[in-house]
Amino acid sequence: MRKFFILILGILLFSDCKPEDKEPDFATILLRISHKGPGLVSGEKPILAEDQFQFKDSLGQEFSVKTLNYYISNIKLMNKSQNVYYQQVQSYHLVNALVNPNNTEIILKNVPMKKFEEFEISIGVDSIANKGIDKTGALDPGKGMYWSWEDGYKFLEFEGRFKQEGLEKPFLFHIGGNENYKTLNFRFSNLLGTNYDIVKDGQIILEADVSAMFGSPNKVDLKIFNNVMSTAAGADKIAENYKTGFLKLVGAN
Repeated sequence: MRKFFILILGILLFSDCKPEDKEPDFATILLRISHKGPGLVSGEKPILAEDQFQFKDSLGQEFSVKTLNYYISNIKLMNKSQNVYYQQVQSYHLVNALVNPNNTEIILKNVPMKKFEEFEISIGVDSIANKGIDKTGALDPGKGMYWSWEDGYKFLEFEGRFKQEGLEKPFLFHIGGNENYKTLNFRFSNLLGTNYDIVKDGQIILEADVSAMFGSPNKVDLKIFNNVMSTAAGADKIAENYKTGFLKLVGAN
C-alpha cells in the first residue's frame, strides 16, 4: 500500500510540471517592413502620409507618395537540404504602408525551431484566391483592393504626384492580374553568412524602396507612364520592378 501511495505522489508531482518547464518546439517571428526611398538631398528617407515631395526616381524626377497599399502572401521559410518547411496558413496580408511606414508588422506563429536557408514571399494574391469565393479577412472587398470592373484583386495601389517642368501632376499605378503575381526569394546566407537558426522568438526585417517601382529592371518615365491599370498600359513593367528591387532583406535575429 505504501508503494502505491508513493507511485501516486510521483504521478501527481510529474503532472504538476508547468508547460513552460519544457523547452518549446516553436517560436513566433515578427516580419517587419520599413518603407523608404532616396531623399531629394541625400540619404534614405521614410515616406510620410502628408504627400510631400521627398524622393527622386532613377531619372531624377521628384515625386511624392499619397497611397501605397499592396498584398503580401504565401510566406514560407525553407531548408531544402534538410527537408524542413514552414508555410503560413491563410497567408494574405494587406500592407497599408502609410499607416505605419517605419514598422509594418506581420506575425508568423508556430515557426519550427530549425535552421532555414531561404525566406520566400509573394506580392499579390495567388490565382486560386484571386478568383476564389472566400473573400474574408485581408481579402474583404470592403478594404478597397477588389477591382470594381472585373473579377480579381489589385495587388498594388501606388499613387502620388510628380513634378514636370514646374508643374505638379498625379500618377496612379493599380496593378493586378495573375501574370503580375510575383514571388521573391531571399537567402539568409547572403545576409548572415549562414542559415537562419531559430532558437527563440525573433524577427525578419525587410526594407521597401518606393523608388524601385520606377527603377529596375525597367526605368519608368512618369511623363509617359503615369496612369497604369493594365498590362497593356505597362503594369508588367511595374510588376517586374517590384519583384526585383522593391523589397530587400536587411535583418534576421
